[in-house]
Amino acid sequence: MSQGTLYVNQRIRGWLPKAIVKHLSLDVNVVNTEESLEQFSKDFPLKKIPGFAGPNGFKLTEVIAILFYLVNLSSDEETKNTLLGEDVATKAQVLRWVSLANTDLCSQLVSAFTPLRGDVPYNKKQIDTALVAVEKIVEVYESRLKEYTYLVGEEITLADLFSATIFTRGFNYLFGEEW
Repeated sequence: MSQGTLYVNQRIRGWLPKAIVKHLSLDVNVVNTEESLEQFSKDFPLKKIPGFAGPNGFKLTEVIAILFYLVNLSSDEETKNTLLGEDVATKAQVLRWVSLANTDLCSQLVSAFTPLRGDVPYNKKQIDTALVAVEKIVEVYESRLKEYTYLVGEEITLADLFSATIFTRGFNYLFGEEW
């Protein structure tokens, strides 16, 4: 029996859940929301990406919850412990970095680049404020990564993978050659 259906589109918050399904060989049907808009809208009226529909009416929204759920579907305990952390403190650190990327970093990047792309009206003050916030957040990442190879522990975790995914938009639209 299938473990569920993951609804994604081209937006970055769907990239890692989709990759987790593939990498962990989960029995999860990955569906592009544009190809199944009617069912997606029925299951997820707010149309938030990603969405996960599991057996017996189980539904999840919010990328962090979906990522943790998908990793926990794996039967490989070593992989789960590596990606999510082996103990409560490590798991909390993984959540910390994933949350920072999902909320602060992503929102500030979007505030900075959407006016530059013409998606919203240009507002210099908004862009400048967002760029200052992005710089402060980047400093938090840089200070950690100057001393350590990974954001949490000695192996790559969900924190590294998800943060790298969110940083993609900075590389797409904001960061210059020095990056």
